[in-house]
Amino acid sequence: MSQGKQNSRKSTSNNSPVNVNETELIREFLSNQSKELSNQKEEIELRKLNEKNAYSYGCKALEVQQQDRKESREQATSFMKYGFALTIVVLLLLSAFVGGCIYTGNIGLIVSVMKVLAYVVPSTLGGYFIGINRGRKKGRNESSDSVPYAEVEEE
Repeated sequence: MSQGKQNSRKSTSNNSPVNVNETELIREFLSNQSKELSNQKEEIELRKLNEKNAYSYGCKALEVQQQDRKESREQATSFMKYGFALTIVVLLLLSAFVGGCIYTGNIGLIVSVMKVLAYVVPSTLGGYFIGINRGRKKGRNESSDSVPYAEVEEE
């Protein structure tokens, strides 16, 4: 046991110069550390660039969405305006038809037209609104499945 202590004392108290292999190992370690630091620096730069691109993309996406909503509001307004005008024109034509039939004494023609309209109008409107609802559901499913991304150009 005393020899083990003496051997350990000899190795610690021995101030021999560092071996060439140890020097190379230390140099390699230091070069690896400097490479690692440069890699971390590049990674930080890439993260900054990624955040900058994400911010630019978000801003441009908001601008596009704002423009799109503005256009959809304008389109809805024009549909309402033209739909209202079309309804007035159809009612005026229907009134002129009914007035002409009453004036000429063809009340039977009015009754037969009303019978046809009683079947045609509800089925037409029902089919129209069913189609609209299916289109909305299909649009929702497509928009949640795939989100298109645009590339952001650096300024």
